[in-house]
Amino acid sequence: MNDPNPLWVRKWFERIVVELVKHPETRAEVIPRLIKEAFDALDVISSHIDPEREYTLLKFTQRLNKYRHEYNEHTRQRRLAQLLDKDKGDLVHWYETHEDVYVESKRCRKGGKTYSVKPENLNLYGYKKLLLRKLKDSLEITGFDTAALARELLKSNTNSDMTMFLPGVAQIE
Repeated sequence: MNDPNPLWVRKWFERIVVELVKHPETRAEVIPRLIKEAFDALDVISSHIDPEREYTLLKFTQRLNKYRHEYNEHTRQRRLAQLLDKDKGDLVHWYETHEDVYVESKRCRKGGKTYSVKPENLNLYGYKKLLLRKLKDSLEITGFDTAALARELLKSNTNSDMTMFLPGVAQIE
């Protein structure tokens, strides 16, 4: 798995894939438990006493391959380079965050996916979604019914939109 992914995703991806390959006889029981364990670990990280140390596990990173002025004006790379005072060859970082925005035309609040260089309002749903998206192919190759897995995860996870993690899985009410 490539470097920009957060350490939390890389760690759990590797652990789960190793389990898939090395222990095929127990994977049906162990894999759902490992995914739940990963989600629980994420919840612990987000509420940990020493957030600066723990949040490094959730940091996305990318090395800039252009000078900041060479990026299009509204790209993430340019904004991060400006915020962090970085340039070509430097490493930038960000966190996936969630922001509620009031939509005047609809007269309601709508949640939005954003990013920040500070670990505030973390989008834990997005991190869980990323891990499952990274695992999806491996799970299917090894014979997992991703729809059934999503239903199982839904029962034990407080997020009722877990099925959105696995594209093609119908909503379970």
